[in-house]
Amino acid sequence: MEMVEDNEVRITLRLTEALRDQLKEATEASGRSMNAEILTRLDLSFRFDQGLERFIDSHEELAKDHLELNKGYAALELENDKLNMELAATKAALAEQKTISASLQHLLREDFDEARKRQEQDAETMEAIESRFNSLKEQADYLESLRTELLNLSRERDAIRTEAEILVEEQSKVIERLSQDHKEASKVLATLQSVLRKAADGDDKDLSKIVASFSTTDGSDES
Repeated sequence: MEMVEDNEVRITLRLTEALRDQLKEATEASGRSMNAEILTRLDLSFRFDQGLERFIDSHEELAKDHLELNKGYAALELENDKLNMELAATKAALAEQKTISASLQHLLREDFDEARKRQEQDAETMEAIESRFNSLKEQADYLESLRTELLNLSRERDAIRTEAEILVEEQSKVIERLSQDHKEASKVLATLQSVLRKAADGDDKDLSKIVASFSTTDGSDES
């Protein structure tokens, strides 16, 4: 090995006659020199390794994002259960309020004279009823406002849950697609490694086919 220029090194490379002939055919097809052809093919192999590493890193990041989405979805489910319990309690309170209101309306519809007699006989009882009525009305107003708030929260929860489900579904599709691409890339890498091992052992038929396919691709690009 000897230095040729500042950024170049001359090395001695031993090739079989068959591989040399294939490289010669490739150089004739691509219009490159033998040295340029070898450098181009080495550069492509390193770029493939770098692209595969970036693909694996991207797949791991997507898997982390999917896990975070699942955690967020579980938290939304817990919040949903809590809101459902609160809504059920509100409905029960409203039902009780309706029963009490119906009873009060019945009392108010009674004969006025009879009510006046009862008022004269027991003014304190009437005052207690009126006080109770006012209290129940305030409770009804509060429960109605609480019901409205809970309904709004329920709508927001449904919107968030729908958005989360869409995100999870899209994320799952992306991960599934990337997983399939990863499998295909792994198959290609495994095949390439097998071909390189055979070539190292002297069997370079498969490598010749791959080299020929690269030559065809390069020729198409140039045309």
